[in-house]
Amino acid sequence: SAETGGKGGFALYERDGKLHGAVYGVAGTEIPVCASENWTNAPLKLIGHDGKAVEAAWKTRMGETDLLSLPRMAGGQSAMPSELENQSPKSLGWSNKIAVLCVDGVSEEEEQGGLALIAALEKQFAGTGMEIIRVKKPQELLALIAETDRTKRPFAFVNCGGESIFVPHGVSMNETIGAIKRYIETGGIVWATGGYPFFIQRQQQADGTYKSQSVGGGNAAVLGFSCATTPVEDPPRPLSLTEDGRKWFGEERSKRLETTRAGVQRSFVTTAYQEKLIMGGSDCFVGGIRCDGWGYFFSAGGFIPPQAVLSEIITGTVLHLYHSPWSLPRESTSRRCWKF
Repeated sequence: SAETGGKGGFALYERDGKLHGAVYGVAGTEIPVCASENWTNAPLKLIGHDGKAVEAAWKTRMGETDLLSLPRMAGGQSAMPSELENQSPKSLGWSNKIAVLCVDGVSEEEEQGGLALIAALEKQFAGTGMEIIRVKKPQELLALIAETDRTKRPFAFVNCGGESIFVPHGVSMNETIGAIKRYIETGGIVWATGGYPFFIQRQQQADGTYKSQSVGGGNAAVLGFSCATTPVEDPPRPLSLTEDGRKWFGEERSKRLETTRAGVQRSFVTTAYQEKLIMGGSDCFVGGIRCDGWGYFFSAGGFIPPQAVLSEIITGTVLHLYHSPWSLPRESTSRRCWKF
């Protein structure tokens, strides 16, 4: 295995007489790979996180350096509808539903915390025409976000579980994070509510309870980011809005948010924000990323954000995106890993 001058890397191993390996790098770029003399010039078939095969062509072979051209898109990215550049989702007739995953089968304290966030969101969205729906089972959520008709599919979903990813009984974690990624790739909006998103796997058991396991940053890597690891005890910081943030949240909401504080221990790193909206000092507390698609992923960039602040921010981002045309996604700069 080797790093390739900061551009990416590769690893090779032999098993049962066959050569296996993995490459990683930024989608659409070229990385040097020490290819075997037995390889042909045919494109290399790479397997992404979702199990789909894509072809990577050799730019040069058997020269001083073998250059492999990585696929331009990591995963099944689809193009943003052209009408969304000039029209809002509301004017296009998209669903006004916001699914909030607040599972049962957890402790009473955790469930009550989720219900309190739902109540805060219902208060924030009152009179806006948006509809909050509680989702109690992770399999229900996967069915909702798999809907392809945007007049029926939830416009956004909020995960009340903080760092948790809730995985249905009989379903793998890879299938679950893959479904979430496809939802974002095709225009879905996902909100994580604090900490390192999807850091803890909560696997549903046959009796409806959940077994917890720390899985680290692998799920975040599937979505194209990692998080800073500022000490948890880092004190709350005053929040300030960027120019984009003021446009998104409006004058009154912006004024309220700039009187608040929150921890900023888990801001996104290794990815480019589409828009930075709220800063905590020099670190981004809230900003949108596109996860190789044209939807949006947001996370409160710290631990246990004040519920009043969190509900205000979720409401502001969702309302802005529902009532406004969308910007085209930027080219991804996140590294991806493919197996072969």
